[in-house]
Amino acid sequence: MPSETPVRRPVEAILTGLARAGCGPLHALLTRLAGRTWASRTSARGPLGAYVDGAALPAARPASVLAAAPRDTNRLHGAAGLIAHPPVALAMFDQPGGRAFAQLRTTLAGGQAWLPVVAEQAGWIQILLPSQPAGSVGWVDASRVTLAHSRHEIRILVTARRVQLVFAGRITKSWPVTCGTPDTPTPPGRTFVLAVTRDPRRRPDPIVLPLAVASRHGGCGIDGVIAVHTGPPHAGCIIVPPAALPVLARAPLGSLVRIYP
Repeated sequence: MPSETPVRRPVEAILTGLARAGCGPLHALLTRLAGRTWASRTSARGPLGAYVDGAALPAARPASVLAAAPRDTNRLHGAAGLIAHPPVALAMFDQPGGRAFAQLRTTLAGGQAWLPVVAEQAGWIQILLPSQPAGSVGWVDASRVTLAHSRHEIRILVTARRVQLVFAGRITKSWPVTCGTPDTPTPPGRTFVLAVTRDPRRRPDPIVLPLAVASRHGGCGIDGVIAVHTGPPHAGCIIVPPAALPVLARAPLGSLVRIYP
């Protein structure tokens, strides 16, 4: 899991300091506000904190259909390796300072939420979302997330039937793969490593790498998404040799995955 110095001081530390200082009313107010979802709007003076009613925003997760989400216009382009984690629930915007359409929570698929950054603009970052339709993206205030860097990328070449592990821009490993089935092919585009899980029913290797792409048939691993795993062909999934999984699993959560036709 990526380890990086948080961009902002944790809210809990601030609240503890106020309590010790005897600032009772202010401590109580901030305690109530800490549980809310915060976003950012732009003004002539730059980013300003603004409250967004989190209960009114759908969560950005694999099962969500976010019709208002912008679409990724560079579906097979690379990225700079920047990945983002929301330390608190944050609102996602359709453009910098625009309209909030979803809530990004601190966890995804049972673990910390890490998502790839695909664009930057004046204090804002655009990230890939795990939601439907495929290729959904959203903007968030860059000062409100924890940023880290992944030097790993996974490339899946459907027609060539290969999977490649890229480290620091160089292909370091390559294996043969089977992608999807004739009726349920693996969809092309760029996505990311959503989680690393283990399924003891899978043989010969229990490791499963769920990707942030919805499956048409219930999915593998977790949350109805396609995944990288061993075993027989499965709807949309990428089947790799047992030796590949421990190596591919080294890619940090949020690492970019590009699926080529």
